[in-house]
Amino acid sequence: MRGYRHLNCAEAATRALSPSYQSKESAMPYVNIKITQEGHVTPEQKAALIRGVTDLLANVLHKNPASTVVTIDEVPLENWGLGGDPILVAREKNQKK
Repeated sequence: MRGYRHLNCAEAATRALSPSYQSKESAMPYVNIKITQEGHVTPEQKAALIRGVTDLLANVLHKNPASTVVTIDEVPLENWGLGGDPILVAREKNQKK
């Protein structure tokens, strides 16, 4: 049985991008969560998202939590679009329906 060790962020990122680590057995899951900067997401909420996604991959896909990489990007609202429109325009259109 192969042992596992914790990786630092640099090691995890290097392995995640390396083709030699992309085999079925050792593929390192990488999940990127994108949210708007609208409202305030607390560090505790971010930690819960990271833990929840990591647990989900472990439970459903049997991925090693120690090698699961989760990132959260907070996108400025003006950089978010839906249906071909900036999100604020899309919301206005939706409210008029």
